[in-house]
Amino acid sequence: MDQLAEYPKIIKRLLAEYVDLTSATTYRCRYRVRGDYTVDQLAEYPKIIKRLLAEYVDLCNRRPSQDIETVLIMDEPNGHYIWMNLGWQNGDRVTGMTVYVRIRDGKFWIEEDWTEEGIATDLVRAGVPKEDCD
Repeated sequence: MDQLAEYPKIIKRLLAEYVDLTSATTYRCRYRVRGDYTVDQLAEYPKIIKRLLAEYVDLCNRRPSQDIETVLIMDEPNGHYIWMNLGWQNGDRVTGMTVYVRIRDGKFWIEEDWTEEGIATDLVRAGVPKEDCD
């Protein structure tokens, strides 16, 4: 019975070690990769995508739908930027991701894009090189 009481402690310790290892590995990888792109990119790319998505959300909110909310979600430390719609329409639940962009390894990774011209076009117009928009 004493052995069973120790399992939660063992699992907790192992998970803590795993998280420490994962964090250390992620940090080392990020540090190594940073040599491939400039500090300006690291500072400017989040500002650019935040500005572009905020403009889109502002446009949507000029003619708001009573039951559908336009939401901008930003996880800046991890480089995730999401514009989505939530709510109800004709009794049905609406959850739609309009744009999902990640900043990873000094580039924009466009995971989802339902804009008319494409978010990559807006990024290039904002001064981002085409090769940085995947």
